[in-house]
Amino acid sequence: MKKENNLSFELFENSPIEYRPVPFLFLNHYLEDEELVWQIKEIKDKGLRGFFMHPRSGLLTPYMSDEFRKKIKLMVETAEKYGIEAWLYDEDPYPSGAAGGKVIYQHPEFLSKKLAVETHSVEGKTTLKLDLPIGHIVKIFAISDKGEIVDLTEYAGPIRENWGYTRRYNTYYGAMRADTFPHWRSDTTGIKNCLLWMVPAGKWKIYAFIEKYEREYWGPWGGYVDLLNSKAVDDFINKTHEVYKKDIGKYFGKTVPGIFTDEPKWIGWLPWSSEFPEFFKKTKKYDILPVLYMLVEGDSEKERKIRFDYWDTLTRMLKQSFFDKIYHWCEKNKISFTGHVSPEEEPDLGVVYLGDLMQHAKSFQIPGTDIITSRLGINEFPIVNVGPKLISSVARQQKRKRVLTECFALEEWDFTLEKMKKIADFMMVLGVNFINPHGFYYSIDGHRKKEACPSQFYQTTYWQYYEQFSKYIGRVCYMLTRFDYACEFALLYPTGCLWQILPADRKKAKLLSDTFVFINNVLVHENRQFDFVDDIDFTDAKIENGKFTIGEIEYSAIVIPPLYFPSESLSEKLKKFAEDGGKILFIGERIKGINGNIMCLNLPENMAQLEEEERKEIAQKIKNGVNDFVEPQVMIDGKHCDEVFVSVRKDKSDSIYFFVNLSEDVADFNVTLNEKTDKEIWDPSSGKRFLLTGKPDNFNLVLEPGQSLFVVSCNERQQHLLEPSFSIEKEVVCKLDRWDFEVIDDNVLYLGMWNIAKKSPEDFFDNEGRYKEIGHPVLPPVPAGRIKDLAKTNIRWLKDSVFDVSYPSTLCYKTNFFCFGNPEKMQLVWEQSGIIGKYRIFIDNEQVPPDRIKKLRKYDAMNLCADITDFFKKGKPFYTPSVRTISVFVDVENPEQGLVEPMRIFGDFVVMKTGDMGMGAEIKAGKIKHQISCKSWTDLGYPFYSGSAIYTTTFNISKLEKARYFLRCDNLFDIAEIQLNGKIAGKILWNPKEIEITEFIKQADNHISMKITNSIYNLLEGKQKSSGILEPVKILKGK
Repeated sequence: MKKENNLSFELFENSPIEYRPVPFLFLNHYLEDEELVWQIKEIKDKGLRGFFMHPRSGLLTPYMSDEFRKKIKLMVETAEKYGIEAWLYDEDPYPSGAAGGKVIYQHPEFLSKKLAVETHSVEGKTTLKLDLPIGHIVKIFAISDKGEIVDLTEYAGPIRENWGYTRRYNTYYGAMRADTFPHWRSDTTGIKNCLLWMVPAGKWKIYAFIEKYEREYWGPWGGYVDLLNSKAVDDFINKTHEVYKKDIGKYFGKTVPGIFTDEPKWIGWLPWSSEFPEFFKKTKKYDILPVLYMLVEGDSEKERKIRFDYWDTLTRMLKQSFFDKIYHWCEKNKISFTGHVSPEEEPDLGVVYLGDLMQHAKSFQIPGTDIITSRLGINEFPIVNVGPKLISSVARQQKRKRVLTECFALEEWDFTLEKMKKIADFMMVLGVNFINPHGFYYSIDGHRKKEACPSQFYQTTYWQYYEQFSKYIGRVCYMLTRFDYACEFALLYPTGCLWQILPADRKKAKLLSDTFVFINNVLVHENRQFDFVDDIDFTDAKIENGKFTIGEIEYSAIVIPPLYFPSESLSEKLKKFAEDGGKILFIGERIKGINGNIMCLNLPENMAQLEEEERKEIAQKIKNGVNDFVEPQVMIDGKHCDEVFVSVRKDKSDSIYFFVNLSEDVADFNVTLNEKTDKEIWDPSSGKRFLLTGKPDNFNLVLEPGQSLFVVSCNERQQHLLEPSFSIEKEVVCKLDRWDFEVIDDNVLYLGMWNIAKKSPEDFFDNEGRYKEIGHPVLPPVPAGRIKDLAKTNIRWLKDSVFDVSYPSTLCYKTNFFCFGNPEKMQLVWEQSGIIGKYRIFIDNEQVPPDRIKKLRKYDAMNLCADITDFFKKGKPFYTPSVRTISVFVDVENPEQGLVEPMRIFGDFVVMKTGDMGMGAEIKAGKIKHQISCKSWTDLGYPFYSGSAIYTTTFNISKLEKARYFLRCDNLFDIAEIQLNGKIAGKILWNPKEIEITEFIKQADNHISMKITNSIYNLLEGKQKSSGILEPVKILKGK
């Protein structure tokens, strides 16, 4: 790999597209040509590098069908047309290996297998009858308390004990009358294995190992693939990779640069394959079957070796059958192999599901991880720090330029660019430099919006500003591919130690795993620059001149966490490293026989499970010990800097420091470096550079919550730079607290609560078209089969105590609200999958004609819309002139049908009262131009409005001084685009909530217009999240 030593401010400023995000485009509905082309153009227009074509739950174009393949080809051709990339994804949906289930449906023998273990204690001189699960009996052992071992495999077999009987009259012969042959028939069912054994004297323990197909796995196919079986993986490749090669192979390496594999693994605490025993014997030169019982109990040296060999063989087998095989296929076809293995966060679970994650990750040309949570790796969630460190370590050791992370999922729809930036910053400061947003939903129709949400695509209100986010990511990832990571030491990753413990002692393995996670978290928070080194790799490392080499990276120092049972090979390698002049720090007990440049802290192995105060004391001892062990390159000290993280990259003469504040407070801190080259600040949010005040090796930084910046030394240093805003003392010139306010788009009434009745339209209205009096529960939209249970807990009022639905049936979902005046625009909007079953919609007592229902994108491609304006211009009975009722009659054929998602009304009105999720709400016709103080627009008649609003006002500067001026907008929800005196002055997408306005402000009157955009949360969830400008905007002047 070519070393990236060039650093250009011009490239940084422009944000090279190569370093911008590549999201998952979730293919989760009927795929339509026109819609696909439109969405790809949107991706192009927002400045993204490309997209992954990810089949996902909800896909209704049959996976890998001729039609699906045509859509993939269309997407690739459209991407080529627009000059962006279309990356492949190898599964529907995940984990990879099943080809959408086709592999195991065509070849049931390829189903994933596991060993089920049954244990039983028994005393001698009795006949043992022991029921066991059905399946292939691999081995059964009896072990006495004196160590005697008896192979009981041949003492077991299948039995059936459950009798069933019936009186029969059929003859079984077609030519004979049935009633002439009355007789009984009976049979047994309930097949199981049974062990029968005359137990000798003494105490015995039985170990039974049964090979079973794994069918309890959560995957969508009713089972998973045995990825240890090379033939199964061949079939997967033939059904996926080879098909794509046939269809779009000419684009490989260009428009189609790579293919993503997602979380391949084995299943169960004792993974197995029919081919495993023979592979084990060939690899380890002995038979594992006679010693299987050693996998589950005991801690003798022999038992630990058997377990080590078991996991080692499984790892080699999986790497050979799956990871290396796909790697070589990709190499041959000039396409990059990317994706991630899982779980990366907890070392013990990494062993359980994959054996050795770091070995498998070596097969990726672009290694990856996933952090699909916003629970950042702060002290409260230390496990989240592990994945990015692990995978970036492998990437560096293998000289891989890029490190991918799948991110931005499992969140509420109250998800903003500011939150996304903070999550991305956390991952990038830990070594990631390829952001893969999860995901861009083709549609959020129906339940799709709940599937690992939220979408970050066109459905969101912030989509109009996504290009700024894309450019930000591009700038940061560009910088994090320059120079080399300035690694100070290695931290030993205890794979082999865990191999010796699992699965026999899960508690001890958990303790070892938690301790490693604790130490890693301490080092990350101390801003130490380090890599993980797999202990399996370390035992094979080359040692020379006081350094050991992993892949292509040399290390001169290693930190050893507390270990149980370090292997002889590990101990010997550490001894050799120390004798050669290498530096070793033992956090726990020192391994005997190792002398030289050694430090030992002798900290307890259970440190992660101690009380909080004890953990703090131990954390400080680790920090002090590591600082004495290897001098830190960067140290920070100050106010609220405990969650400030730093990543360092260096060349021979230049350096890059990436600072990120992940706390909720303003961090004001002093930075001390161990080198003195001149530096400047590069701001990835604006693409601008600023003067760094203070000394080159000692300076002050102020970072607001979620803010990030680079401190850079390079050959391109520029003269006469401005100081950054945080280093300027400012005074308030004026506060803007009165605004003219107007929303841009249609207002919304969220209809999220409905009366439900078992009625058809004929039963519902009287002869005069009025609603009959009925009793029914008041619930959110819900399928028919859930009404009864939900009514018990959510009932408002109920005439009948029982609400049972038989099928087929007709349900009426009814809601009402008050409408004052005659709106000029009223559109009833729902989702294509929001009503399941044949349905009719009534406004008051009049049906909405079916031909009035149109497909119209209001917030999603699968929105349906009916213009109902004229219904609100018709007269009503005098006693209910303002009450309007919407009724949806659904013919339900099964429990899953009904009105299952809220409906919404879009139009020109204000919402005076919200009622109960829209039921009983009050709306008033007409758009109103408000003059307001700083308050949420949810209190101004727009509680369910998601979109943009315009705030305008004028302020006067009586004397414009020769100074720098700034605008600050705290307590902003969520995004501001500012125009000052007719010119765009800037955008506020995240912290700091401040822009410089020096070139736009003038003496005398200044006209300001602020376009404020909230999140889609209000519209989608019907919740009244604060929106708009909530405190006065400040005009500031530098002193």
